[in-house]
Amino acid sequence: MSTTTKPSSSGAGKGPAPEKQAASPRENPLREEKRRKLKGLRDAGVNPYPYDYQRTHSLADVRAKWGHLQAGEKLEDTRVRVAGRMLTRRDMGKAAFFNIRDQSGDLQIYLKSEELTQKEQTVYDHLDIGDFVGVEGFVFATKKGELSL
Repeated sequence: MSTTTKPSSSGAGKGPAPEKQAASPRENPLREEKRRKLKGLRDAGVNPYPYDYQRTHSLADVRAKWGHLQAGEKLEDTRVRVAGRMLTRRDMGKAAFFNIRDQSGDLQIYLKSEELTQKEQTVYDHLDIGDFVGVEGFVFATKKGELSL
């Protein structure tokens, strides 16, 4: 749909003003995408805004307690629950890395697609940078020595 504007009094005699494109009645594409993702989460039975998430450690606590781990070292018998805002996202086929931040610091999170349930994969697929997330897993240091969960 397009609209035309009336010529101003100073433009009298010059003919009608050129047509302008009206703003699309659709909403911002980013909001539209977010609404689509929210619907996808709800359709999968996920509450996108849970009332609370009981974390066991802040990110600074994780770094203080397990920051000494050497490259490749894992603590698979120790379960940790953390929460924070997603800062980055790096999808690499069957695996993914993302970083989260809470009030105390940052931490890298590692996901292996084959270890996720269908519901967990759906949640990850619908996450955007800036979303708040809760993550549970074990602490380890990557081959390059980066502390991760």
